[in-house]
Amino acid sequence: PNGSIEIISEMQVLPDGKKKKVLSKHIYHLGMCTFCNLCVKTCPSNAIIMDQTFEHAVFDRAKLTKVLNQPGSVLKKGVVE
Repeated sequence: PNGSIEIISEMQVLPDGKKKKVLSKHIYHLGMCTFCNLCVKTCPSNAIIMDQTFEHAVFDRAKLTKVLNQPGSVLKKGVVE
């Protein structure tokens, strides 16, 4: 609810000329997360889980931002490049 998960999409033109919206990046901002568990409950593919690892202390806040679907990951299967 606070924008800790950011989904970036782009429009791609298919070979038949139709346009399709494609999800290109899932970015997780751990520094903004309140650990409320709402994202886990609403995830349609059960891709997000909560566990007991909570030691996320870093000196550089930029290290708390993670791109979840790197090239070659399972999330990228079926995505037209």
